[in-house]
Amino acid sequence: MIENLKYMQFKGRLIVFLFILFLSPTFVCYSANINHSLFKGEKSELLKKYQKFLNNTPKTAEFLTQRTLLSTLINIVSSNIDKLQQLKPKAVNIKNQHDFLKFLKSLAKLELKYKDINKKLEQINKKLELLKKNINQSQNSNKKLNIYQLQYAMYELTRKKLEKETKFLANNFDKWKKLLYRSFLKVKFDIRPLKKETKKLKSEYQRLENLLQQLTIEKDRFTLTNNTKSIRKTQEKIKNVTLMKDMVAIRIFDDCLLIYLSGIKNGETTTGKDLSEWIKKLKNTQLMFLSEEENGLVFYIEKRKIGTFRMFIKQMESGCLHAITNVWVFINRPLFSIGLSKISILSLFLSLIVLFVGVRIGRLYKIKVRNAHISKGITESTKIVLSNIGYYIIVLLTFFIALRTIGVNLSSFTVILGALSVGVGFGLQNIVSNFIAGIILMLENSIRVGDYIEISNNIKGIVEDIKIRSTTILTNDHIEIVVPNQTLFQNNVVNWTLTERVCRFRIPFSVAYGTDLDKVERVILEALEKSDLNYIRDNPLKKTMVIMVAMNDSSVDFNLDVWVSGIDLIHPRRTTSKFLKLIYKTLYENNIIIPFPQMDIHVKDFPDS
Repeated sequence: MIENLKYMQFKGRLIVFLFILFLSPTFVCYSANINHSLFKGEKSELLKKYQKFLNNTPKTAEFLTQRTLLSTLINIVSSNIDKLQQLKPKAVNIKNQHDFLKFLKSLAKLELKYKDINKKLEQINKKLELLKKNINQSQNSNKKLNIYQLQYAMYELTRKKLEKETKFLANNFDKWKKLLYRSFLKVKFDIRPLKKETKKLKSEYQRLENLLQQLTIEKDRFTLTNNTKSIRKTQEKIKNVTLMKDMVAIRIFDDCLLIYLSGIKNGETTTGKDLSEWIKKLKNTQLMFLSEEENGLVFYIEKRKIGTFRMFIKQMESGCLHAITNVWVFINRPLFSIGLSKISILSLFLSLIVLFVGVRIGRLYKIKVRNAHISKGITESTKIVLSNIGYYIIVLLTFFIALRTIGVNLSSFTVILGALSVGVGFGLQNIVSNFIAGIILMLENSIRVGDYIEISNNIKGIVEDIKIRSTTILTNDHIEIVVPNQTLFQNNVVNWTLTERVCRFRIPFSVAYGTDLDKVERVILEALEKSDLNYIRDNPLKKTMVIMVAMNDSSVDFNLDVWVSGIDLIHPRRTTSKFLKLIYKTLYENNIIIPFPQMDIHVKDFPDS
C-alpha cells in the first residue's frame, strides 16, 4: 500500500512537471511578454491549441481558473452565431402609424445597443492596459502569468467581436435612418384616437400616482409600528404600482410621439414639450434611455423635414422660452414671508434696484447742491447742510418705496416702529441721540462746515462735514477725527469763527529788571508796524497793545495783544511763532536783555580752615 501510494505521488508530480515543461515555450519566456499566438491565427488552429491546453491542465482546484478561461476561449472562438444579423432593425411592412412606431423603436434599441457596446469597449481597453502591465511586470516563474495571458486573450477576442459590431452599426445607421424618413413620408397619421387614448391614460396615470402616495403613507405608518410583514407587502405593492406607472407613461409617450410626428408632417412647429416631460417621469432607467433615443430619432426626422435653419430657429425659440419660463418661476418662488406678504427673489431684486437708484439720486443731488453757484446770501456751510438733509430725505423715501416693492404693507410698519422704540430704550439709545443731535446741529447752525472749533486741548480743527450721526474735523496735523454729534451737542465747544473770523492772540515775553519799560513798548509796536505780518492794524476797537502783566523773580513779564484774522487764525501755533520771532529779533537789536532764571547766594559764615 505504501509503495503504491509513493508511486501515485511520483506519477502526479511527473504529470505536473511535464505539463509545465510542455507549456514553457508558450507561456513562460525569458522575458514576460504578451503571447499573441493565443488570440491570433485561424479559428481551427486556435480551437486545437485551446483544447490541447485544456486536456493537459490538471483537474484540480489550483488550476480551476485556468481551465475556466480556456473553456471560455473555446466558446468564444467556436460560436457560430452571426450576431451581426441580429443587429438589424426588425423588417416591418409599414402600413400604418403603429407599424412605423415599431420600426422607430427597433432602431432606437439599436442606437442604445451601439452606445452600450462602446462603453464595453472602453472598459475592455482599460482592462487590457492593466493586464499588459501585469504581464510585463511578472517574472517567468510567476504562477499567475498563465492566467494573465489567457485572460488577455479572452478580452482581446471579445474586443475584436465588439469592434465588428460597432463598425457594422456605424456603417448602416445612415441607411436605416433614411429608410425611417422615407417611411415617415409615406405613412398616414390619425391623431384623433390617439388624443382620446392619451386623455384616458393620463387619468389612469393620476390614479396610480394617488395610489402610490397612499401606499407610501401606509408604509410610513407600518414603519412607526415596526410591522415588518406589512412593510414587506407594502413595498412589493409600491414596486408593482411604480412598474404600472412606467408602462402607462410609456404608452402616453408613444401617443404623444405620434401626435408630434403628425404635427411635423403637417408643418406645425410645436415644441414637443410633452415628450421631455414624460421621459422625466419614467423611473426605469432602461425605459428612460430608450425613450431618449426615440426622441433623438424624432429630432432627426424633424430636422430633415423642416430644414436645418428653421430647426435651429425653433430650438432657439424653444430653448429661450423654456429658460425664461424656468427663470420666471424660480424668481417668483417665495423665499420667506413677512405677515401676509410673501417675499420672492424678484421682489428682493426690485427693491435692491429701487434702493440703489434712490441712493444714486441722493448722491447726485448732494453733489449738484454742493457744486451749485447760488446767491451770495447762501454760504458754503448752508449748501452742505441742505445737501445732507436732502440726501437723507431721498434715502428715507427710497427705503419706504423699496418696502412697498417687496410687498410689505406700510400700515403694518407701526409694529416695526414699536420694536424700534423698544430698541431705542436699550441698545439704540446712543444712535438715536446722535441722529437727533445731528439734525439740531444742521438746523441750529451753531457749528458750520468750515468753522474752526476746539473741543478739548487735543481736539481742534476745521469742520469738514456734518452728517446725520457724526461730524468730521480736520486737525492742523491733517488728521480727520470723527466726533459723534452727541458730544458736540452736550459738551462745551469753542467756535473760533462763529460770528467773524477774528481772534485776539496773547503773545507772552519777558525782559530783565532795569529795562526801560516805555522803550520796550515802543520798539515792539514800531517793529510790528514795519513788519508784513498779518494782523488788524487800523481798527481802534481792535488795537494792538503791549501790556505788562507781572513781575516775577527773574523777569518783568509782558503780553503782546494782537488781533489776527484770515488763514492765520486756524493755525495758532504757526501764528504765535511768527510774532515770537519778531519780538526776539526786536529785543536783540535794541540790546534789551531777555532774562533767564537767576538765584543770589549770600554766605554768612565761612567754616574754620
